Amino acid sequence: MGGYTEWQEILCGSRITKILVLKVQDVLTAFGYLKVHKTGILEREAKDALLNYHKVNTLPAGHLDKLTLKSMNI
Repeated sequence: MGGYTEWQEILCGSRITKILVLKVQDVLTAFGYLKVHKTGILEREAKDALLNYHKVNTLPAGHLDKLTLKSMNI
């Protein structure tokens, strides 16, 4: 109710490298979304932090996509 569906280009698993995840975790940590040690792996805490980042920044939630990376200047 009140939502909508829109197709967004997401990154396939082979393009999500440890270096990319560390960059994402750096941004999430800098903005206070991630409070645990950065691992370079999208574990539960990092996924929750990413979801919160999506909600606050009104981005499509649930995946690591090009819009998210652009908003993080990655």
